[in-house]
Amino acid sequence: MTANQTTEKTPLYWHVALEDSKGRNDVKIHLLLHLLYEEDYAYNIANFFKKSKIKINTLCEQSQIQPILADMENKGFLLSRKSEASPRVRRYFSINPAILQSPMNATLHILSSGRGLYIRKEDLEELFAALKGCKRPDPSQLGIQKFDFIAFLLAVRALADVYGFLPLSRELDLYISEVERIEREVRRIYAKKILPTPDDIEN
Repeated sequence: MTANQTTEKTPLYWHVALEDSKGRNDVKIHLLLHLLYEEDYAYNIANFFKKSKIKINTLCEQSQIQPILADMENKGFLLSRKSEASPRVRRYFSINPAILQSPMNATLHILSSGRGLYIRKEDLEELFAALKGCKRPDPSQLGIQKFDFIAFLLAVRALADVYGFLPLSRELDLYISEVERIEREVRRIYAKKILPTPDDIEN
C-alpha cells in the first residue's frame, strides 16, 4: 500500500481528526470500509454505492465523493496514486495503515497500564492482502448503529477475527478500548467545564 501522500497537519487523535474532516460521518465511514478491501477510484466507488441497498446520495455521485476523498487524504486517512493505464488518468485511493497503528499518528501510544500500543504495519498489510479480491459486502448489511471512528475500528477487528488474524484482533481491542477511554475523559472534562460550581451558583 505504497502511495504518495500529502498531509495537511498531524492530527491529535484519529477519531478527532475524522470528526473535523469534510463530509458527513456516515459517508466517511462507508468510504473507509469500502477501501479496506482494495484501493479504488471515485467513479467506481460511486457506481458501487449506486448498486447498493443504502440510499446516500453523496456516495452515488463521483463529483461529491472526490472532494471528500481528497480531504481525507490531506488529513492522513488515505493514500493515493495516479494510474495512467486507461485512456483517462485515475486517482486510486487506499487506506493509510497509520490510522490503524495507534490512536495518534502512528506513534507509540502508552496506555494507562504502562503498556505500549503500536500495531505493526506489516500485520495490517497482511490483513489487507487477505481482503484484496474478496467481494465487498453490501453496505446495508454492516449493521452500524453509530457512524464514528470506533465503528470503523470494530469492523476491522471483526474482519481480523474472520480471517484468523487473532493477535491483530487483540491489539485492535486495546486500540478500541483506548479510544473509548479518551472519549470518556474528554466528556468528563467538558462536563466539568460547563457544569456550574458552588461559587457560580452563589454569584
